[in-house]
Amino acid sequence: MSKWFFFSMLFSTGFAGFAVASDASLNNLLALPDVAVAQQSSDGTYDVVCTDGHREKVTDVDLRLNNVCPNNSNSVVSGVLSLQKRSDGQFDVVCRDLTKLVATTDQILQNKVCAQSVPAVVIEDGVYTASGKLDCTIRASYTGTQLTGLHAEFTGTSSDMTCAQNVCTGKFVGYPQTYTFKILDRKSFEYSYDNGQGRVVYTKK
Repeated sequence: MSKWFFFSMLFSTGFAGFAVASDASLNNLLALPDVAVAQQSSDGTYDVVCTDGHREKVTDVDLRLNNVCPNNSNSVVSGVLSLQKRSDGQFDVVCRDLTKLVATTDQILQNKVCAQSVPAVVIEDGVYTASGKLDCTIRASYTGTQLTGLHAEFTGTSSDMTCAQNVCTGKFVGYPQTYTFKILDRKSFEYSYDNGQGRVVYTKK
């Protein structure tokens, strides 16, 4: 999908010093390939919609750390599947239920499009820990409102797991076992392999 960017500065002449700082932030923001739409808020933060449909509110610090789309801890899943800017400045939008529509930047940033397609997030993306175990980073994917996939990474290996009824299974690169992640709630899952061996609960950092 083509990467397009929209940026709106909201400040008065009384904030000239802030405007100079925002120029650098704008350059950092435009350098991120996974940002589809962004707008600066009056409090200096940025409302961002990522190309994968996630919505985030980020700061200048987040931009400098590349903690944007979809790595920010405030990232939430929206009903948007894809965005593409039109020549008239509006966006062609495809929702997660495959509904297609045309929307303005304000409608997208105010979460007024694809609201009916927002999946019920059963687990948050991020880094998960368990005592004595390697940290695990996960990223969930949804079809409609159902969790259908989970990308999981440990140091040196990863797995694209398939999910049904909030139970995800798959093999990690370099390991013969079949692993199971049973989602317990939005911030925890139960890890095990083969016939329930190594059972342990991971919680979000």
